[in-house]
Amino acid sequence: MVSYSMSGNFKIPQSYIISKFFSYAGKPTQSRNYLNGSCPICKEGGNSWLKKKRLFYFPNDEYLYCHNCQTSWTPYHWIKILSGMSFKEIMQDIKDYTGHDVTFEQISLDSKPDEKSFELPALPGECVNLMDDVQVKYYENYYVVKIAMDYCKKRRLFTAINHPKAIYVCVQDNFHRN
Repeated sequence: MVSYSMSGNFKIPQSYIISKFFSYAGKPTQSRNYLNGSCPICKEGGNSWLKKKRLFYFPNDEYLYCHNCQTSWTPYHWIKILSGMSFKEIMQDIKDYTGHDVTFEQISLDSKPDEKSFELPALPGECVNLMDDVQVKYYENYYVVKIAMDYCKKRRLFTAINHPKAIYVCVQDNFHRN
């Protein structure tokens, strides 16, 4: 079975990328889910070349990352930077390596990307979102809601830079007792 890597809208064979990794990266080793070697771009900080291995290639996720220069690349861009070849030269090199042309995917501009949906878990009892003014106004006479609002104001949870979109307090939760 031949596996491919996606770079843009064309497919590069995994075997080609791995062969380039073994030819460019210093002292490469292979693990179960990734390849590891010295980064030929930053030379591992100069004195660490071939002593430390901070470059990782993740074939399943189709990207390379160097922990020394803190940069990530797609396989195509990494090969392009190191080899100095143009797009046409890389395509010709892949053709020479594999014996057949690189396949291109058709991308439909009319289709929308898949939206990931997230379903909230079921909350126990009757819950109040403290970030929703309408719910707070309706439940303002409940003792638990008053305490929760005072606590959130005291801790400045409503005005914090990274405040959550919702803060829930349960009015009828007998197990946790809020």
